[in-house]
Amino acid sequence: MGEPPVEEVLLVPFYVEGRAVGTIWAVAHDDRRKFDTEDERVMHSLGDFASSAYQILASLDALKSQNPNVKKPKQPCAKASGGSAR
Repeated sequence: MGEPPVEEVLLVPFYVEGRAVGTIWAVAHDDRRKFDTEDERVMHSLGDFASSAYQILASLDALKSQNPNVKKPKQPCAKASGGSAR
């Protein structure tokens, strides 16, 4: 048995200083489930968080290049697969 069919996909880019730097996405595997405006609103909100995280990591990289004593976190706070922070 293979992967379930993809019925619908919602893609939302996220930006830093007006430049798209990434995309978050959601997939519906059930043809009875359609994305709506609330789903779009939530995804855009998540995009805002993704943009903030991207900017923080970019700032840490810049600081690290200026000062070798600044350390980047060894592991992210939450797994990319949706795991929770511990």
